[in-house]
Amino acid sequence: ETILRLQQSFFQAIKILSNLNDDTVCDFTKIAVKRSQETVSLLEKLRDNDIVAELSTGGLVGLDGRLLPTMRDQPQLNLLLSASFDPFVNRHLLGNAPVRKACFRRPLDVLTSLSQLAAELDWGVCDPILYGNTFGRITRMLERNSLRGCGGAVPLPKPKKGSSAQEEGLETETPFGMNVLSRSLVILNLYFDNKLFGQFEFSDIIGQHMRQQCAVPELLLESSSPDGGISWLTRLAKPMYDTLKALCLNRHRERGFTESILLPAFQVLQYEAATVDETFREEHGLDPKTTPSYATNYVILNTIRLMERHVGLGIELGLYPNWYDLSTALWYRDFLL
Repeated sequence: ETILRLQQSFFQAIKILSNLNDDTVCDFTKIAVKRSQETVSLLEKLRDNDIVAELSTGGLVGLDGRLLPTMRDQPQLNLLLSASFDPFVNRHLLGNAPVRKACFRRPLDVLTSLSQLAAELDWGVCDPILYGNTFGRITRMLERNSLRGCGGAVPLPKPKKGSSAQEEGLETETPFGMNVLSRSLVILNLYFDNKLFGQFEFSDIIGQHMRQQCAVPELLLESSSPDGGISWLTRLAKPMYDTLKALCLNRHRERGFTESILLPAFQVLQYEAATVDETFREEHGLDPKTTPSYATNYVILNTIRLMERHVGLGIELGLYPNWYDLSTALWYRDFLL
């Protein structure tokens, strides 16, 4: 019964987050939070079950997927495995990719992994939807969600000696990074019904961010001329959306996406921003020597942030193995900051 309930709660949380619309975003997201929290509590209850404790002690299959020697003489277990697994699950249907090896873990490790995945739906997917009401806050909430599995120079916490999943319990704290399922749900809900997270007009969010970061005046943002603020905010929507989408990719793909897509796009935006600033000064008769280049400063600010993150990702991924290369990358990152 516990297994069926947790499967139902987990499935409902994913289904709800996959079918949000602008009328029920917050209400249904709160329901998904309750379902994910219920899944974590059910997994904790299942972990304390006597049958699971017996499996964790005796075991059924080894880490290589084979029946343990003590279990091979029990025909009912062979029937169970035959009914549970498709012998042709790894057969080639299309393409030439190598067969992915099945991963078998200890029961307690499986419960810990499932608990962590269910908790991610709460803090990783639902929190940005419920509390991400500014562009800067959303960016901050998404910055570290693809850190899991990242090699290189990332200082990950080491487990204590002698500790195990049974001693430490299930994962309920925020770990480093998120699973690809959670990141996919974030991308799915990032922009739908022509709104950010189905709630905010993208142009309004960007305009608010420009005022917060570069003190851009309202007159520039409300200008309706061909090269004015309204058309400029519309032009900014796609590249700024791409900066958020890049944060949901894994570290390797994000770095490649930034280098090939984002940086060239922001290079073009610098020229367009200069035209917006010039139009704003001409409309209001402002002196170019004393009037800041508001739009240009905003684009440069975001470009520097992308450059710093690009260098930082290279350091995290271990792309600078030699001490000289690493010291140069750290110096350049410090210069950008």
